[in-house]
Amino acid sequence: MNRSENSADNFPVRYQESDSGRRIFVPLLLVLCISLSSYFYIFQFATENIDNQAQLEMKDRVEVALNIESRRLGDLLTEYAFWDVSHLNLIQKPDAKWADENIGSYMADNLSMALSIAVRGDDKESIAYRNGKEVKGVLPKIRQAGIDPLIALIRKNTRQPDPQNAFITVDGQLMLLAVDTFTPEFEDSPAADGSYLLIARSVTPDYIASIGDLYKIPNLRIARGPISDANLFHTITDLNKNAAVTLTWDERSPATAISYQVAMPLTGIFLLMVLISAWIIRMDIYRRQQQEKILRDLATHDPLTGIYNRRQFFQLAHQELGRTNREQSAMSLLILDIDHFKQINDQFGHLAGDQLLINTATVLSAGLREFDIIARYGGEEFVILLPNTNLNQANEIAERLREQVEETALQFENDSLNVTISIGITTYRFHEETRELLARADHALYAAKHAGRNRCRVASA
Repeated sequence: MNRSENSADNFPVRYQESDSGRRIFVPLLLVLCISLSSYFYIFQFATENIDNQAQLEMKDRVEVALNIESRRLGDLLTEYAFWDVSHLNLIQKPDAKWADENIGSYMADNLSMALSIAVRGDDKESIAYRNGKEVKGVLPKIRQAGIDPLIALIRKNTRQPDPQNAFITVDGQLMLLAVDTFTPEFEDSPAADGSYLLIARSVTPDYIASIGDLYKIPNLRIARGPISDANLFHTITDLNKNAAVTLTWDERSPATAISYQVAMPLTGIFLLMVLISAWIIRMDIYRRQQQEKILRDLATHDPLTGIYNRRQFFQLAHQELGRTNREQSAMSLLILDIDHFKQINDQFGHLAGDQLLINTATVLSAGLREFDIIARYGGEEFVILLPNTNLNQANEIAERLREQVEETALQFENDSLNVTISIGITTYRFHEETRELLARADHALYAAKHAGRNRCRVASA
């Protein structure tokens, strides 16, 4: 380096260059500080919004969970109310032993039911159980809880299952109730006499905790005092408009929980923070979508067999009927029933009956096409909708399914169970309603039963 380059005359120039660098650094630092400040503000704003959205979603999930629990209780009630054998043993000729084994101690011990009551068409109590013990005079207390409007509603149509649900308070205990009239399985059944069946489950801390575990609601519990945050509680009111129970749960703040780990005031991790935030949001949405899928499955599928439930079948059938009418294509329907199912339940127990239903649903599903619709219609009955299928094709499918079920043995403990099914077959007539189609198939099923079972019958024209 020569002297001229290091002379004092050149120092101010070098100083000016340094000062210029400082002038560039200061704005860069200012921009960086503004960027970081903006980032922290945006990150905090986004975090609060995500947490608030999570709280709102959790509050909605509590309401959805209670609605699904009500529907599941209604579906359980339908299995008993839509069964002529229940009407016979609970209303026509009350059988205390049968009642105890089916709606008394059985429901209390295995399904945690606090109440199960059968009421005649003249509003007289036929048989009643409370916590598995037969009792008398409990119906007046239930009516005082405000169920009369529900009774009037279910009696408007005693030919189709239409369970009603509500919360009631009996002797200071909040209960989730389901009630429906006995629904006749066949046209000549005496069940459509206005008599009804009622079951109720106590809303206890253990029951609420089990709902929280099932629907992923953190520490769902009954509140013991006032809750200030409106997003952290849900009040259950009974039929008499009384605030009976307040539920609360732990605050869910997924974004806040990790913000301190990633929100470091360093320029070098600014992009990383953005990526992490995006990942958090995406994962939270993914988890929410997965949980919503679980809730949808619980609302549309039979919890025992995994196939569609009755409510979802009617929705899908309505869509298929519309498509069939538009395209003027063929469509058929099968209703099938497991022969002598009650005898299997009586001989081997309800666990064997449940496994038999699962096994039958699996065999039937495996024998159908991808676009066919199978659902559990009620009790041991299944219904199958066959799009683009004429009557001859439907008859062939029904025979094949009948043979497959007959040839499939269920191994239960040390026993091998072979069962048969009876099938009613009909084909769709353009512009008719779903219930008309089902009624014809049901008549054909009735004919198959009376002809000796283990056979298929086509509905008469």
